Amino acid sequence: MKKNVFSFFVALSICLVTSCSDDFEYNTVEELSVDDNNSSLVDLYSSLLDNLCSQTRGINSGYPNFYGGAYLDGNYLVVQIKEGTEDIPSFIRENENIKVKFCRYSLNELNGIMDKLNKIFIYEKNALNPVSDNVALYSVSQENNCVEVYLKKCTRSEISLFKEMVLESSAVQFKQYVDDNEVINWDDVFIHFPLSKAKYSVYPGANIAYVEDGGKTPRGYSSAGYKAKYNNKIGFVTAGHGITTKDVGALVKSSEAFVVGKCIYQHHSDSIDVAFFEVNSSSEVTHNISNGTNIVSSEIAQLKDLPEKAKVYFAGSRSQGEGIIKSLNVTNSTSGITNLVSASYNSTGGDSGGLVYIVKNGKNVIAGIHNGKVSGIPCFVKAFSIENAVDIKSCD
Repeated sequence: MKKNVFSFFVALSICLVTSCSDDFEYNTVEELSVDDNNSSLVDLYSSLLDNLCSQTRGINSGYPNFYGGAYLDGNYLVVQIKEGTEDIPSFIRENENIKVKFCRYSLNELNGIMDKLNKIFIYEKNALNPVSDNVALYSVSQENNCVEVYLKKCTRSEISLFKEMVLESSAVQFKQYVDDNEVINWDDVFIHFPLSKAKYSVYPGANIAYVEDGGKTPRGYSSAGYKAKYNNKIGFVTAGHGITTKDVGALVKSSEAFVVGKCIYQHHSDSIDVAFFEVNSSSEVTHNISNGTNIVSSEIAQLKDLPEKAKVYFAGSRSQGEGIIKSLNVTNSTSGITNLVSASYNSTGGDSGGLVYIVKNGKNVIAGIHNGKVSGIPCFVKAFSIENAVDIKSCD
């Protein structure tokens, strides 16, 4: 294994010529069995992206045009190679832990389709387009080598209208949207102003009520994400939707809630959905996930740490568990947030903002915060996207 991983770092000019035959192995939409996440395969995926990115320096496209994506499958990293490619780099072809599959579309082409859809449905927001209200979510599937579009009415006529008004491409596959909107009757809790002398600890997955400063009735609930710093202020992050900078956050304990901080930053657009609460002097933020003994580090996972089919873990105030990554490029057209990650962990109302994390080199590493669930598909905002876009940094 080590010998083969080492072959990733040979000179990129050493590539063997491989002639492609008509015997291509194409992708199907069937589910693959998933073994426990193999950290060495994630390392292999990271090395793959490092090598691919080194080939595109100075080029506008994100990846080499032969690359169709990659995902984990049991004991292998599956690398998609576009049909017609004659030169497959040796660091891909010669590694015994890599399985090569041929596909119809490059990842650049699939991401390009996502850019077109985002322009139409998110940035231009053409309300006159009769298709807009029917589109719930769309995402790149590297495993299935397509863009999956979820329609609220997935009929032949609606698909034809989409093709006529938006885009016609065999790379786009349509799926039926599942209405998973929950009717939530939040139990009102008593908000304590001011605080008692007790010390309150906010932890990843804590239940946070948000209420306008001075108010008594919560407008909603979210889950604490992770400890962070903003403008040299210590606090915690959660999802930004529904929250304003007029709000305070209160830690819910049974039928009571104790104010622990004030929202001083909120952002809900593009690929970012985040709010930052500065904690007050009677509160602290811990790294104990869901108030247990499991600790999350302040390290932020990068894109190369998150291949499709890799295992992720979730800690919300109402749901906890694990799942696998389904897509690294998802747009929730209902909320207008782009570049999300979808995964198969369980979530429900009130879990927004909860911590999503991975295990890397034996540590729990921050992957992101839960954005919401659309058509039964949980999605989270990448933590590195937050740190790259706004001045919020995780901290010890």
